[in-house]
Amino acid sequence: MATPPPVLEIEFLAQAKNFAELRERLRTLGLTNDLTLLNEYAHHIATCWFRLGEQHLTEAVAAQGATLLRTAYSRAYYAAYSASKAVRYMTRGIVS
Repeated sequence: MATPPPVLEIEFLAQAKNFAELRERLRTLGLTNDLTLLNEYAHHIATCWFRLGEQHLTEAVAAQGATLLRTAYSRAYYAAYSASKAVRYMTRGIVS
């Protein structure tokens, strides 16, 4: 289980900005002891986005079963979007 940051996720994102760049700056400064914890925080953020994607997918399946196709398509889109945010954050360090 990833360690949550000591602040709300939105505050961590605001303070860290580009996670990959922050990690590299810490490495350059020789602060490698802090990298493990920073990686844990980022992993926690990505896990939250994946869980949100799973929730959207569950809702999409339920909406499809209720023949609410427009809702199902919308929830499926947001499921993929949330999962892609997690992947982009862990690979690029930033979502947008």
